[in-house]
Amino acid sequence: MKTTLLASAAFAATALVAASAAQAFPAYGADSQPGIIITYGAGGGVSSASTGQGPYDSVEDTYIGIVNNSSRTVSSINLTSSQCIGCFDGDGLAVYGAPTPYDPNGYGGPQGFFTNNTGFGLTVNFVGGVAPGATTYFSLEEPVTLNLGVPEPTTWALMLIGFAGIGYAARRRTAVTA
Repeated sequence: MKTTLLASAAFAATALVAASAAQAFPAYGADSQPGIIITYGAGGGVSSASTGQGPYDSVEDTYIGIVNNSSRTVSSINLTSSQCIGCFDGDGLAVYGAPTPYDPNGYGGPQGFFTNNTGFGLTVNFVGGVAPGATTYFSLEEPVTLNLGVPEPTTWALMLIGFAGIGYAARRRTAVTA
C-alpha cells in the first residue's frame, strides 16, 4: 500500500530540482538517493519530487531528502499520513550505516529526531536547523507518495464564496456611485 504524505506547505513536483539535489545525498540500502526530495525554494515556497527510488529496505520504508535553497534556517517539518509513518519497527537508516545521533529509533538521519508522533502524524525536528544552502535527510516507515496539495472540495467552496462576495461588493459599490 502507498502512503500519502502531506507536508505543512503545498507541494509542487519539481523533478529537475530533485535530480540536481540528489547528488548531495549518500546511498542507503537499495536506494542510491532519497526516494523523495523536499526543497525549500529561494522565494519561500516548498516543492517536492519523487526520484523513482523504491523503499530503501526493499520492503516499505522511505528515504527522504531535504534541500534548503531558502534564506532561512529550516528547523522542522510537520507530516501527516493515512498510514503509520511513525510506527518505527527498527529497520531505519541506521541499520544501513546512516548516522542517527539524535534519534534512538534510527530513522532521523544526521540531524533529525521526531516529536508529536501519533503514528499517522509527526514533526521532524532538525538539530541546529538546516542552514540556507544545506541538505539533510531522514526516513519514515511505510512507502510514501506525495499529495501535491490539491485542495479539498470545502476549500474550493469557501474560495468561490469569497470571490462571489468580493464580486457582489464591487458591483454594489459601482451601482451606488453611478
